[in-house]
Amino acid sequence: MSDELDYVPVEGHPGLVRHAKSGAILNVNRTAIETAKEAKRQRRKKEGQNQVLLDRVSKLEIEVENLKHIINLFTHAIYNSKE
Repeated sequence: MSDELDYVPVEGHPGLVRHAKSGAILNVNRTAIETAKEAKRQRRKKEGQNQVLLDRVSKLEIEVENLKHIINLFTHAIYNSKE
């Protein structure tokens, strides 16, 4: 069972403590933890939005290539019908 005596404050870092037995450094600053979690959520949300935009751009590029192909087919059909 953990006891507060098992944790030693890290000098020069007010939100950090060191577990006396394992030497692990722990962040005990709840505000900093929540801020970091929110930043991570926002970053993942933005990454998801960016991926959606990249997918849409890729689809539009394919559609443009298809339209160019269709225009070329019509152009050749019109040119060949005049001969």
